[in-house]
Amino acid sequence: MRIKQYLAAILLIATTTAGCTHYPTEAASNRSSNEAIARKLYAPLEQYFADYKTYPEQLSSLVPKYITKLPTTADGNDFQYRATPVTRKQKTSFSIYWYQRNLRDNKIIACSVARTSYKSGETSETNDCWKPRKPDH
Repeated sequence: MRIKQYLAAILLIATTTAGCTHYPTEAASNRSSNEAIARKLYAPLEQYFADYKTYPEQLSSLVPKYITKLPTTADGNDFQYRATPVTRKQKTSFSIYWYQRNLRDNKIIACSVARTSYKSGETSETNDCWKPRKPDH
């Protein structure tokens, strides 16, 4: 009997703390829209990479040759972008991220989509949302 109570307590703790540091309950429609918009930048980024053998330092480098103008988030904000340097295992990678409000507590969260291209020819994609760290002052 004690084992059942113990397991029930663990299950209760796990279900009530899920998402405390990882914010899955943000505005789903905005997140989906923003992910779709951000993924539309994949092709121009890959075209840029094919031409220059590196990703651009800024998204604005894609204009006007690869896209006519930079897209914005569903809330009208700019997307942020970061390309990571080449490592031994991966060819290169980039992340496109944005900030939006979490519906659960109305706090700002960060969300991103990212693509990594490996030297083997394989690619991987991720998407995630999290509570951003406070800036150091």
